[in-house]
Order: sequence, then C-alpha cells, then structure tokens
Amino acid sequence: MFIKNMKKILLVNFSISNGGDYLIEERMKKLFEYYFKYDTIYTINGYKTKEIDFNNYDVVILGGGPYFDDRIVKELFIPLFDFDKIKIPVHLFGCGIYGNNCSKHAIFNKRFNSITLDFFNNIVKTGGTLGCRDVITYTVMKNNGLNNVYLTGCPAWFDIDNIDRDFSFVRNKSSVKRIAISDPGLTKNQDEQRTRALQTISVIKKINTIFPDSAILFSFNNGIETKYSSECNNIIFNYLKENNIEVVELVNSAKLFSKYNNVDLHIGFRVHSHIYSLSKRIPSILIEEDIRGFGMNETFGLPHLLSFDENMMNKNTYSPNETLCLEIESLINYFDYTNYFSFQNVFSYLDYFFYNVLNKWFSVLIR
Repeated sequence: MFIKNMKKILLVNFSISNGGDYLIEERMKKLFEYYFKYDTIYTINGYKTKEIDFNNYDVVILGGGPYFDDRIVKELFIPLFDFDKIKIPVHLFGCGIYGNNCSKHAIFNKRFNSITLDFFNNIVKTGGTLGCRDVITYTVMKNNGLNNVYLTGCPAWFDIDNIDRDFSFVRNKSSVKRIAISDPGLTKNQDEQRTRALQTISVIKKINTIFPDSAILFSFNNGIETKYSSECNNIIFNYLKENNIEVVELVNSAKLFSKYNNVDLHIGFRVHSHIYSLSKRIPSILIEEDIRGFGMNETFGLPHLLSFDENMMNKNTYSPNETLCLEIESLINYFDYTNYFSFQNVFSYLDYFFYNVLNKWFSVLIR
C-alpha cells in the first residue's frame, strides 16, 4: 500500500443503468481506497456533470467501458476535456475497444481516426496513461503507435476480499447445484430480437439437460424493459416464468450481483457476470457476443465460445452460431474431466495482476 502526501484523486464513471457499469464503478473506488489509503477519493458521473474543473484535483481516472472507440471519444470525451486548460494527469483504467469482428485481420488492422488519436496523445501529454482491460485492446493500442499503454485489466477483476482465496474445485456435474445464466447484451436491430431470444432459450434448455438437478438463476443485467432490447428480453422472460426459473434484474447498482455468490457455475453472455463470477472464484463460461468478450477470454486463456457464426461476424445481420449448444456441452465435459483446473490458472492470474501489474501502474500515478 502506498503512503504519500495527501492527494485529491477524481474517479470519473459513466454508469447509466447496467449493473456491470456499477460493478466497475464500485470496484474501482475500492481499489483506490485500498492502494491510496491516505489520499482523498472523489467520484462523479461524467454523464451528469457538464463542466468539471479537473485542475481542482491532483489526478483524474476514467475507468472501464469500451472507451477506446472513435464514436465514444467524439461524443463523450471531447466535449468533457479541454486539454488547453487541463494541467494535471488524466488516466484511463481498464478500458477496451468495441466491435463485432474478432478475426486476427480485423484486430491487427484496426486503426483509430485522427481525432481519436489526437485525444489519446493529449492524454499522454498530461502525463497520463492508457490502461487496457485485455490483451487484444493492448495490441490494438500499440499497433496504433500510442505511448504510455498499459495492460491493467478491468477494475471489476479485483475483489479485494477474495484475493488469495483458495479455489474449491467443482469436482463433477453432480457438484453443480446452482447455476447463474446471464442474458444477451443489447441489440439495436429489431430484426434480431427474436433470433437472440430463441438462441438464449436454447442455451437454457441445454444447461437444464446437462444439469437436470441444478437450480437456475437468470439475470437481466440491464433489466427487462430497456430502450432497445425489450422484445428479446420479454420472450426470454415469458419462457422463464413458464418454467419457474428464478429471475433477477441487475440494474442501477452493483449490489444485486451478490445473488451470484452462492452459485457453483456461471454460463452466459454478459462480460461482467463472467468477471464478477471469476473474481469470487466461481467458474464461468462466457458466450462471446463481440470483441469485448472475445478479448476477455483471450486474456484469461479460456476457450473461445462465439454466439454468432464466425463466417458472418462482419455482416450487419446477426447469424447465430448453430453449434453453440454442442460447444457448451463439449466445454462442460472438458472442464468436468479436468476438475475445472483451467480456472485455477485464471484465479492465479488475477492474484498476480493484483500484486504485480497493478502495483506498477499505480506507481506511475503517484509520481
């Protein structure tokens, strides 16, 4: 833990309603309170604050989210930051890229526009850093010629109370008594609503077949009634009601993630349900909807499991992976056969990052 002269640290979040955003916000605040015990931590919501005098603080941190993106930078960050006036370091922590194409060609050829690059370079000029949540984001940032790039992981990776916690192996399928399933993410394309809902229902049915004696908890991480995905969510919700499956809506707070604490396994589409489970030392299988989930599994060394047909990943129409349920069953059989040992490596990786990699990045912040 660092002991320095009193500093004023500003944490800027952009939470709206999704529980995953609030999880990032909560975990980031706890991390800074742990590492910077003798400093003063302030938090604000960047959506709700139009004008901020950043120079009233010693350092500014923006955490989590797919913020390494041309649209996000243009619409969200540039109106907020006037680098002609900012005199203190600004850091990005655990941010990622956004997109549907997970191919190596797309990853290694991804380029930001000049406005975005200027913004990132202005961050660096303040003495700030560009902290990446996954190895694919780190690769993209470096390939764009950017400096002060760090692989920090997502703030939500780190549950301080569970660092160094022993992992009690799930020995076999009969040991799995309770399973959490997370919902698909939002889609703005109305033509995809029913397709995504039916795919999710097929996943629920497959899990019921594999674990016939296990109870299921299904989470809607941004609620059921949303701006874009209500049709999809209600199709799923009606199926859940008909089959007496427990439902939780993880909106406007990180607290309801605690519903996951007594499950033995998470399987689902949401990246932060995946991260929360792993941070609690609960095995988790993430169905990857885009580069965010793909990058997370790549970083943790876990098998990839695409929700969509990889031959259609760069198309505008969502085409579901027809072998998804077979792949889920195969993956569970593999984990069962190996006593879920792959997750011991993930948990050791999280501990290593907490004690070593974060220390290096935090040491840069207090120079």
